[in-house]
Amino acid sequence: MFLFIWMILGITQYVADELVIKADKLTAEQLQHGNITALLPAGVEIEKLEPLFPGMHIKNGGELLDRCFRLKLGKREILESAIAKLKALPGVEDVQPIAIHEFNIIPNDPKFPYQWYLHQTTDHDIDAPEAWDTTTGSNTVVVAVVETGVQYTHEDLVDNIWDNPDEIPNNGVDDDANGYVDDTLGWDFVDGQMGSYPWWPGEDSLTEDNEPLDFNGHGTHVAGIIGAVTNNNIGVAGVNWDVKIMCLRVGGSVNVGGQEKGLLRTDWAAKAIVYAVDEGAHIVNCSFGTSATGGLPYAVWYAAQNGVLIVHA
Repeated sequence: MFLFIWMILGITQYVADELVIKADKLTAEQLQHGNITALLPAGVEIEKLEPLFPGMHIKNGGELLDRCFRLKLGKREILESAIAKLKALPGVEDVQPIAIHEFNIIPNDPKFPYQWYLHQTTDHDIDAPEAWDTTTGSNTVVVAVVETGVQYTHEDLVDNIWDNPDEIPNNGVDDDANGYVDDTLGWDFVDGQMGSYPWWPGEDSLTEDNEPLDFNGHGTHVAGIIGAVTNNNIGVAGVNWDVKIMCLRVGGSVNVGGQEKGLLRTDWAAKAIVYAVDEGAHIVNCSFGTSATGGLPYAVWYAAQNGVLIVHA
């Protein structure tokens, strides 16, 4: 079954020793207090259990997020077997593996005349100039870019980067009490291994932090397509001349058979989507395929409940 899903969605692999569960309300309350008694009858060795979506979620649908957890399995556990055993428990409503997806390849051109997707004489484009006659965007619109990060100091992006109005930069305090310290530009949700793939040299991979910088390049290209500062005699033209880009890092460069490839984990992406909704994003861009893994369905449902548009490849 897993192989069949890979072929359809382009999933490269599943994380072998981690998974996501959604518990019923009573079981979730026990798990939130560190009591895993309800999971013991499955006979599955659990090394670590933590909320998938930490913090308070007071918007519509937040109660569901509080019932989602990420489990780290013991070294002897087999993923498919652990999923089946946990699904059989009366207090567990759903169990999902964590998939590793590829970021979709995008064109990269430094000059507007070569940005064929915006405008071309054969009209196989999005009619960007015609749209710009009506509007060039608004800096009140926030687009969350769920990506390899963003080079937010780039001269063609820096003026369109979102700034968290409720956070004081670099004071070591969670000023807005959202569970993320000094998240002035967004957040880096990468906190470990990308399955069996080793990280590419120079990548930031060990712990979550407030530095959603792009080491791969994919996220910066995507951010530029969405909202590069335009009509400034620099670089490229963004579809939106005026917009605020929220920088969310959920993956990066790994070594796949000696080649550098941009990958992400769906649990990190799910957490980023929830963050975007909680922080007021209007649109969330996900330039990768989707799958019912890693808590993504719950995060997307939460976005829909709160009127946030999800755009994915």
